[in-house]
Amino acid sequence: MKISKRQLRSIIKEEKAKLLSEQPEHEMYDADQELRELGQAIEDLTYIANDVAVRMNEMSMRYGALSAVPTYTKRVANTVEEVSTRFSTALSEMLKEY
Repeated sequence: MKISKRQLRSIIKEEKAKLLSEQPEHEMYDADQELRELGQAIEDLTYIANDVAVRMNEMSMRYGALSAVPTYTKRVANTVEEVSTRFSTALSEMLKEY
């Protein structure tokens, strides 16, 4: 079975999202409900940003006028991933101090 690059990227992103959602919650979430809510919001934002990037890439292949937009949506997705990573790192640092 042959799959396109677009399909492969989509599969990888879906699997990554599934793996991330299966990870245990951070220990700091037990200490503060607002941290838990913020963590969930960041996870949701990460999923949405990646989904928009994939969809925009697909639409840009269909409609030439959108060809420059995927670059920006990918930047947004990468920025949101960085926020998620930094948030996780900060939680780990807070746990050491807690």
